[in-house]
Amino acid sequence: LTDEKRIFQITSNLVSNAVKFTSEGKVDIRLSLLEIKENRGRICIEVEDTGIGITEDEKTLLFNEFSQLNKGTLEMQQGSGLGLSICKKFVNLLGGQIDVESKEGEGSVFWFDLPVVIEEQQPQDVQNEPVRLSREEDEKFKKTSILLVDDKVVNQKVIGLMLESMGCQVKYASNGQEALKIFQESQINAFNIFGGIHFDIIFLDIRMPILDGFQTIEQLRSNYSDLPPIVALSANSLPEEIAEYQEAGFEDYLIKPVTLEDLERIIKKWVVQKQKMQDLRSGKSNNELKEDFIKTPIVNKHTLDVILNTIKGDQGILFQLIDTFVEDMDRIHEKIQQAMATDDVASLQLLILTTKGLSGNMGASQLHEISMYIDKCFREEMTEKALEMIPFLMERYFILKTELSVYYSSLSLSNS
Repeated sequence: LTDEKRIFQITSNLVSNAVKFTSEGKVDIRLSLLEIKENRGRICIEVEDTGIGITEDEKTLLFNEFSQLNKGTLEMQQGSGLGLSICKKFVNLLGGQIDVESKEGEGSVFWFDLPVVIEEQQPQDVQNEPVRLSREEDEKFKKTSILLVDDKVVNQKVIGLMLESMGCQVKYASNGQEALKIFQESQINAFNIFGGIHFDIIFLDIRMPILDGFQTIEQLRSNYSDLPPIVALSANSLPEEIAEYQEAGFEDYLIKPVTLEDLERIIKKWVVQKQKMQDLRSGKSNNELKEDFIKTPIVNKHTLDVILNTIKGDQGILFQLIDTFVEDMDRIHEKIQQAMATDDVASLQLLILTTKGLSGNMGASQLHEISMYIDKCFREEMTEKALEMIPFLMERYFILKTELSVYYSSLSLSNS
């Protein structure tokens, strides 16, 4: 018994690096039990590759933040040096150690070991695991139609069973190409999928053959103006990777292995709550809606706490995420001003869509709801209403920056 999700993320990062630097040969992953005494033990995970290897000088810098190896055409991508430093932090938090054995030109073996508590557990049937929902939410979940896109059959089965246990209707695709075909069919209702109901949400794996998650969402965004929320599925949760998901237009993301609580939270956030908001705000003027939006919390502290819990309480990573969010939003603000000045409605739609995803991920509840409303206006061809609300959106963003600064300071003071 240890942090399975964190082990998965550390191993995925090491495997990703190994594949990146191995142009020929192989990458092996080994798990071994080093010791066991009563119900306690120690495991070791090794990732061995036949790639370019590492010099002795480079080894001393490898686990430092922002260090990079210069290997000509195989140079690490910008920012990837941060991955190994975070792996080291995670391993240290779990009470283990991480290191590398390597010879230049012959390959490398990255390894880490961890203490574990061994428990005997009966396998759980996810179909029978209860989900606590109100009667109203239960009815809405049963009406939720989902497109689940993942190339691994086991992931499809596990995630699919959890979704079906909540009453959701699930359609499966094994790669982006299949997903695009299924989505197109649902739009024209050629085969009467789900009785004519369009998908309410798409769960889209990032790493897939034929068309990966980034290529798939790019085609969806290019070909359809009215899309459901698209949620990235990934084993990677590093700040620069999350920023990539947001930049690509994903409204949200889930880190594998996905739990029942993760799925319930996402569907409540993007389907149930969205429908409630639309019902409540139907027919109101923009001025009335502005009053409603101001009543919404500027920052959802619970979302930030969930993020902090996901990264094992590492406030340094949370601060990086907040800084990245503010930098991205500042750039968006500049682009919105330029697009407003030139009446570039198409660019404004994309910028609002990006704002919707960024704000939702970072717990910026007020900004998120306003951008959702503007996006809805654009999609329903109420362009004048959308344009009228954009200055209000940016006004509330500057208030959000102040709130985030206060939150940032409160965390810093609590540690001093």
